[in-house]
Order: sequence, then structure tokens, then C-alpha cells
Amino acid sequence: MTDNNQNGKAITPYTQLKALALENTETLERFANAFGGNKQRARSFLSSVLTVVRMDSALQECRPSDVLNECMRAAVLGLPINKELGLSCIIAYDETQKDGSKKKTPHFQIMKQGYIELAHSTKEYLIIHTGAIYANQDHRINQVTGVLEIFGDPDIEQPITHYFNYFKMKNGFESSLCMSIEELDDHGKKYSKSFFNKAGLWQKDPPVMYAKTVTKLNIKRNGKLIKDNDTAKLAAIKDDDEYLDPSDAEPQQFDDQRSELPIEPATGEVIDGQFTDAETTEPEPVTEQPPAPVETTPKSKKAKSETDPRVAALLSANVVPDETEAAAVLAKININANVPIEEVVKIARGFKGWKDMGASDKQAIDALNDGKYPK
Repeated sequence: MTDNNQNGKAITPYTQLKALALENTETLERFANAFGGNKQRARSFLSSVLTVVRMDSALQECRPSDVLNECMRAAVLGLPINKELGLSCIIAYDETQKDGSKKKTPHFQIMKQGYIELAHSTKEYLIIHTGAIYANQDHRINQVTGVLEIFGDPDIEQPITHYFNYFKMKNGFESSLCMSIEELDDHGKKYSKSFFNKAGLWQKDPPVMYAKTVTKLNIKRNGKLIKDNDTAKLAAIKDDDEYLDPSDAEPQQFDDQRSELPIEPATGEVIDGQFTDAETTEPEPVTEQPPAPVETTPKSKKAKSETDPRVAALLSANVVPDETEAAAVLAKININANVPIEEVVKIARGFKGWKDMGASDKQAIDALNDGKYPK
């Protein structure tokens, strides 16, 4: 159901979300706090939220406050919510309300690569690897070291029988976890409230969930996922809805008149709240915090634009607005001077696209190295 505003235009959950994300200064402040006070990064993240919701009809039916509450958890963890990056996502499920009706409700989920990135952020790991074992391979757990051993080369024409995760920490500790497809399915049925939901990844893309499950379980049980004193991230991890027990999945209740997304100072946990839909304020200028320029003098920048055709190419292709940002992007993607101009423009555009969706420099570059470009 939609209402009309004074101008006769339809008011939908998406238009309300758009107003909250782009016009509400309190929303910007709260997300900026999640990014260490960086308003520019908060704006980019909120823009990516709108992009994700615009491309997902189920999320468009969700209450704007619910969407922003779930996205706040991703922001606290520094994880983009674009599923193509494989770090985290927001998925809308039909949840049964107390009166028996169904309501689309968004849920934040950390994906396999997201758990690996969070673990690496502790700076305590040397190796983290997740893989599959095929029917033509044998495997065993070494009784002395407890480490998985796999025999035979994988034949990708054979069915996958197991998924495994292995990690080694800088202090020498190493751990392996190997689970069969049957064990992974049983685990999902027991612990995931979305296992039987047709909109969930357990049903739509089981291999993604198999890899995520074995990775998460090994790191959480035997390694370190978050620094001990990072209470905000610990709270956001705890609220990864994929593994809440079904008995805990009570419908969330919000007060539509509240205009805040409060965070408990002692724990860093997001407290349920509702952003204001009716009152909006003008967004602060985007130019308030321009991208950090490359460390060089203005004269050297001018000279670079005259001698480096890549800068001119980025400007003419409208990838960046000015020479300063062109130089900054080129410095970050660090492309060899022998790479063709067309390829440089393509990579720079991809880098900017991932950044606009909320990815960090490293996340954007890793995605491009894997051949993933934003749509």
C-alpha cells in the first residue's frame, strides 16, 4: 500500500528510504560514526544501500528503518553489502507476524569472504583457505597435528563430497575443519532460520552457504574473528541473522515516530529504532570532505596531467571529476604504464564503481583482481 504526499506523488517504502538516506542529516551522522567520523564514506555507503534496494524488489517492500538497522551492522564491520563482492548482503524474508500475516523483513548476513576479511583484520593470520573435496579424492585428519590431509588431484567433473577450511596463525597455531555435504545440510537445518526459505541462499545457492558455514565455524571455534576490545564489531557479528535459532526470531517492533538508530555505548550494539520519514533536512555538501589527493605538489600534478595520457583519458571518459582525483585513483590501482589506455579506463571505472558501493580500496582492488566489476 502506498500513500500520496502533498504534491500527489506516491510515497513508498523505497521513497522513504531514499529520503532518509539522502536528506536526513541524523542518518548521515550515525553512519559516519560507524566509519570513524568519515562522512564521505558514509555517503558512499548509503548510496550503495539505495542501489542494492533498488535492484531487489523484496527489499523494496521492507520498512526503511529495518533496512537501515541491518545496514548499520554492515557499516560497523566495514563490509559492503553488494552480494557480488561476496563479503556481506541484506536479504528479505517473509516472516510470520503474531497476527498470522506475512511481512518482508531484511536480514544482514556475513558471507564467506566477509568472515575471512574480518579474521585477517586482526592481523594474526598467515593463511586462511576454504575449499572443496571431490569424490575422486581421499582425505584424513592427521591424528598428531589435527590438520586435514587431502590425497589426489581434484577432478571438477566429479561431485563435491566435502568442504573444508584451514588456517594458520602467526603464532604457529593451525586448524582444519572438514564437513560432508550431509553434515552441512544437517547443520543448516538445525541452526539456520532461513534454511527452508526459498529466498535464502541455502536454497538458492547451497555451495555458497557450505563454504561460509565451514569457514565461520572453524574461525569462530578455533581462531579469532574480531579483536577482543572491539565491542561494536562483536555485537554486529552476534547479530548475523543467518545463524539465529528459529525460536529467537521474534518480529522486531519499532516506534514509527522515533528518529534515531541508537547504539548502546557499553556494548556498541544497535538498539532497535526508527528513522523519521516525514521530516528531512538538506544534505551537507559532498565537497565537505574531498578524496585524499596523491602526495605531490600542485605543480607536479599539472605536469603529470600534461605528460600522462591516462589522466586525460579518465577525465574525458568522465570516470573522475578532476585531475587531482584522477591522479589519486591511478595511484591506488597502481597499473603498469604499459597497460593500454582502454584497459586503464575500464579498471579505474570499476574501482570507482566499487568505491561508490561502499567498498574499501582493498576490497575494490581484490574484486577487480578476481575479474569482478560492478554492474
